[in-house]
Amino acid sequence: HGNHLTAAAVVEQVHQVFGDRKVKFFLTGASSKVGWAVAQALRDRFGYEILCHSTDLGRRRFFREHGFASAATLSEGSAFSKYWIVGKYDLSVAGLIPQNAVAVVFSVPHPLGSRSDVRVIEAGTLHMDLQRLDRPRSFTNKLRAHEIFACHAASAVAAYRLERGASRIDEVGPVDPNEMDSWLEDAKYLGFQTPVFDRVEAEDEGVNSCVDRPRVVIVG
Repeated sequence: HGNHLTAAAVVEQVHQVFGDRKVKFFLTGASSKVGWAVAQALRDRFGYEILCHSTDLGRRRFFREHGFASAATLSEGSAFSKYWIVGKYDLSVAGLIPQNAVAVVFSVPHPLGSRSDVRVIEAGTLHMDLQRLDRPRSFTNKLRAHEIFACHAASAVAAYRLERGASRIDEVGPVDPNEMDSWLEDAKYLGFQTPVFDRVEAEDEGVNSCVDRPRVVIVG
């Protein structure tokens, strides 16, 4: 499952907190519909360097054919960057993400609850203007009253588009990076917004890679 609105929300969230700096990201769930659209948009629009993870050889080959570096293991991501985009529910992520990392997460639920040192930025959820509702919400799916999953908000956008004369809305195929922004524009018109988070500040060494730092493990 994947939709244009979720992909657009993730891209806007990443750019909101990282800005136009040349940042390196490790992306899990890169071969999903949303993950693949996010990878393309972040690279082509903002020049971010993306390392795409998949345990499948054919998918890694696909990434490389489209100009992306690929990784077969999460450990490669640990050495590559402390900035992760987590799009797959994988409990191994909590054990291998670097200490004090930043994780932009659109996996629902996310697998980082055990890592209090990791800053988690949830990117699969939108905020909504409760004043725009014609009746109070009776079910929030364990979210706060003003929160809604982007994939659920997409249904409201789809209904709005049908009312405007769209004959068919097909979210079965791939997410088109060139079309997904229009979904976010319509969502904002309807009263949805991406959450606002504090920006991730540049580090003193000017890079976010873990590779240049000595990596020492003391086994006692």
